[in-house]
Amino acid sequence: MKKITMLHLSDAHMSIRHADVIAERISAVCAALSKEQLIPDLIVFTGDAAYSGKESEYQLFFERLVRPLLTSFSISPENFVIVPGNHDVDRDKIDSLQQAGLSNFISKPEEMDDIWRKVEQRSKLLSRQEAFANFTKQKKLTAVSRVVDVYDTSIGFACLNSAWLSASDNDKGNLVLSRAQFNDACQLVENADIKVALWHHPFACLHETDASRSKAQVLQRFHLCLNGHLHEEDGSITLSPEGRSQIFVCPALHAKGEKSGFMCYQIDMSERKLDIHAFRWNERKGLFVYNTDFSDNGQWSGKLLGQDSLSEKAIVAQRKTTALRQTQCAARLSRHLPPVVIGKREFSVEERFLEPYIITPSLPKPKRISSREIIHSKCSYIIEALPQAGKTALLDKIGLKLSQLGIVTAFARFSDLTGIERSKKGLISFLASTLNCSKVDSKNLLDCPITILLDDCDLRYDLPEWQLLTEWQSEQANLRVIATGRTTTLPQSREKVKNWKNLSIQPLPVSLVRKEVHRLEDLAGDQFQSSSNIQSTLTTLIDAELPRWPWVILLLFELAQKFQVSDVRSVEGILRKYADLRLGAFETSGTDRSATRARMLRLLATEMINSQVKCMTEKSVISIFDQEIASCGLEADGREILKELLYSQLLTRDESGVHFTFFILQEFFHAEYLRESLWSDVEQLDLDAVIQKSGALVFFAEMVKIPSLLKRCLEMTHSVKGSSSVSNLMESLANLKLSPVDPNAVVEIAKSAIPSDDEIEAIVSNAEVEQQGTRERRALSKPQSMEQLEQFIHGFSTSVAVMRGSRWLDKTLKQESIAQTLDLAISIVSEIAVDQNLLRTIATHAVESSLRRELAAVVNALLVLIVASMLAVLGAGQHLASTLREMFKAEQDDLKRLMLLMWYTEVGGTELKSMIEELVYNASHSFTVRLATMWLFSKFVMASSFSHVAKIDFEQLLRIAAEEQARRYSSSSKNKTAAFQLKAEADKIVQNARKLRDTHNFETEVFDASGHDGE
Repeated sequence: MKKITMLHLSDAHMSIRHADVIAERISAVCAALSKEQLIPDLIVFTGDAAYSGKESEYQLFFERLVRPLLTSFSISPENFVIVPGNHDVDRDKIDSLQQAGLSNFISKPEEMDDIWRKVEQRSKLLSRQEAFANFTKQKKLTAVSRVVDVYDTSIGFACLNSAWLSASDNDKGNLVLSRAQFNDACQLVENADIKVALWHHPFACLHETDASRSKAQVLQRFHLCLNGHLHEEDGSITLSPEGRSQIFVCPALHAKGEKSGFMCYQIDMSERKLDIHAFRWNERKGLFVYNTDFSDNGQWSGKLLGQDSLSEKAIVAQRKTTALRQTQCAARLSRHLPPVVIGKREFSVEERFLEPYIITPSLPKPKRISSREIIHSKCSYIIEALPQAGKTALLDKIGLKLSQLGIVTAFARFSDLTGIERSKKGLISFLASTLNCSKVDSKNLLDCPITILLDDCDLRYDLPEWQLLTEWQSEQANLRVIATGRTTTLPQSREKVKNWKNLSIQPLPVSLVRKEVHRLEDLAGDQFQSSSNIQSTLTTLIDAELPRWPWVILLLFELAQKFQVSDVRSVEGILRKYADLRLGAFETSGTDRSATRARMLRLLATEMINSQVKCMTEKSVISIFDQEIASCGLEADGREILKELLYSQLLTRDESGVHFTFFILQEFFHAEYLRESLWSDVEQLDLDAVIQKSGALVFFAEMVKIPSLLKRCLEMTHSVKGSSSVSNLMESLANLKLSPVDPNAVVEIAKSAIPSDDEIEAIVSNAEVEQQGTRERRALSKPQSMEQLEQFIHGFSTSVAVMRGSRWLDKTLKQESIAQTLDLAISIVSEIAVDQNLLRTIATHAVESSLRRELAAVVNALLVLIVASMLAVLGAGQHLASTLREMFKAEQDDLKRLMLLMWYTEVGGTELKSMIEELVYNASHSFTVRLATMWLFSKFVMASSFSHVAKIDFEQLLRIAAEEQARRYSSSSKNKTAAFQLKAEADKIVQNARKLRDTHNFETEVFDASGHDGE
């Protein structure tokens, strides 16, 4: 028996404006079908032939679309089957009073059935589609239900009008098909071999009451159901819960770019086989090609379903199971996706679901795969991803969609497969326990399409669980598996699962992040506050090593609506929201289990930080939990708590042990522990340990917002300042002088005193014996000798971090904090300066003692500038400007004044000229002026590329410092220098700076022009 070929088109929206485009597309349709030897016997068109339901548009529709198709494939007009859409309604004929009255009956199925049956009332409503009806009658097209014979096969087309109540572009929820219309159509096609229902709108556009009734009617009575309307649809397949029919959605012919498309069906009645060919428009080539978003090759084959496809027992079990799974998957999905409420608008689960970035890791070019392609494919998949990537949410989304398609979906964890029999009996037992049904029902379900969704898989394919799945699939042709597991870096042989497709979930590209944020903005509508700094908060998340996973975008979107945040506070807010979500994601109402989990996480984080480890054995973690449970009299079990926390994905377990999924979670829960246990008595806090071992102090300070706590923290930070002699640093810097010839001459002379390579080797060897190695060697061989410097650096980092978030501190605390931070900065320089490192060792062996002092001074000066620059940049904050200026005026120590000035410059200070003059003219030591000159020299060179300050400002400041430096050198020498000569010396420094600045800018411009300057 010859195959029956049916062409499916939809949504032409014909008008004078679009006529040529549609004609071009129809020509391409004919070319594509001829090329693939798909010669249609029938053509179906599922609505929106015209743009506004006018007679002239239908004439264009016939000339540009119908006639070319009928002529090209020698099809009679009766075999062109068409139904109306919402654009086939002439809205000029809509009676607004009549429409308002109808709104009272739409939710009442019996009333709508009555309106359809009353010919006079129905005729008034159908008069809106008068042009459509006249056109189809005149051209003898099939627009009413009838049976068509093709190759000795009778095909009954039920032409359903889903647009008979359509009145606007906002029809969703206001449309009705009605049972009466179904009954009329079904009677006309009841005895056909193949029964096909076609209408325009998807069920989601109908009123919910009518939608449920209509869907049940359609899926029980027809083999194929065809519709259109969805312009963004690439074509899709839906299987009815009864396993008796299939719904096909055709893309729009008039759609943007590659969304335009059509579908073609081939039916082999001898084998009851159905083949589908999906095409989409290729803008670049200007023709239709196979749609690989629909399936791998744009084609799909399956069985033509019917009344005898499944036994009644299988249908009953399938219907009961899929209905339950839909409810379960929807509930699970809502728990995995953070709730988003903007104003009064609460986003639904469907709206909140963000498509993960799923790719095929195949070379040379990975390809992105949509979840819809996974859903409609017949293949089994292994999806690898990092923790938090959204694997479980993706499985729940797939499970929800599969259940809606009538496919039995069993959701399980990989560990649930352990110890199960490999026979069919084992599969029946597995389905019974997973689906919570009897073994009799699970046995009946074996006749249905079944998909096992496996989460948290161990991707070692030599495990018996993988062999079990493979054997089940070999016995059950309608069984497939979609498995997710944590990405592993170890190479694994996939021989045992070689027929499965491998996919990977990757972080969302920034472009897709923006796209999703815009989508959410559109959903929120007018209630969305567009001034929220979403991009800034997103940057903070990425800096905090929270990758661009879908759930992060949801949290970001809601957070950005609520408040403008500083870096620390935004991360803290997101972590708190995320932790609350994960701790209670699987909670049952009326329990305090989530509070117990949070308590254990706080304890575990503190234990890890106190022990200076990032990972613990599973046994140790359970022991810690059990001890806490016993001491507090809790009703819990440590092993179960750990299992729940691993399931929450706040903790992760691998071959190294148990650890927090993100490093920042450990600090967050440690800060929570500090806040909970030390809220009333800050004096109990061992800040020495906190400063050295954790950044949680910053979170703690931000969360509790107690100024006295910060004061105590900074006092403790200051107390760790060691006994290193600052006088050595001062003495060294005091030897820093200016050569009368060239400001760099001192460094050059010092370099010339450096011995040869052989001499250096001997010097270093002796130094190793005498001093037990340089700082690098000591750090490796004797870590304890580094503790002093580590304390200073931890204290410095902590105090600077607190200063960044200190906007809410009062002025006294700010001043105290700044003073103690400066002390720590100088302590760091002093500790490094007194160390006998390689450069000082070489300087010590220089012949002239003056060169030793000069070289040491140059090194220490650079250290001061480096640490001061770190302080200025890391501790930058506009709110500190006035405090820094006041402290500068009150400070007596030269080095601290210079550091304050550098800090003030970075936060946008405005009184730089007077402050520079005050510093260099009143400095107690010449080396202060020398340091200021070195700083301004580098600032001037870099300013034109990296600063918003005008070049002339820094040149002027550099000249002030350089002239004072020259004057001081002249005063210390025997020969006094005239004023014009001092100016000439300063000019040399400025000219040298100009040359270096020009060279620097030239190199920067060349670098920029080369296109290698990053993102």
